[in-house]
Amino acid sequence: MQWLLTLLLLVTTCAAQALPDAPSAWIALTVGTAAVTGIDAHQTVNGGRELWSPWLYGNYPSQHPARVAGIMAGEVVAASAAGYWLRSTRFRKFWWVPQLYVLAVHTAGMVHNYRAGLH
Repeated sequence: MQWLLTLLLLVTTCAAQALPDAPSAWIALTVGTAAVTGIDAHQTVNGGRELWSPWLYGNYPSQHPARVAGIMAGEVVAASAAGYWLRSTRFRKFWWVPQLYVLAVHTAGMVHNYRAGLH
């Protein structure tokens, strides 16, 4: 799972830097969202039974780590793409909302997993 976290961070960072007009705040938020989501994915896979969202990750995420990683990586990509797209619309001052939402949800999951003893 560590390789997945590293891969997610590298791909996100490279994709964010490849965009010529991406502001540094967007890049920082994208990398932070990927890091927190990766840690949450690692803790979710190493945990036992999924209580928060078994319909999304399965009842026992440790049996399907690729499913958990794929869903969480998709969330990061979708939030980053939505934030980048919002920058080009008339709602440009709300570009940070999709990424901050994903960041907040996975930070809460990470804290919950940490308190449950899933380091």
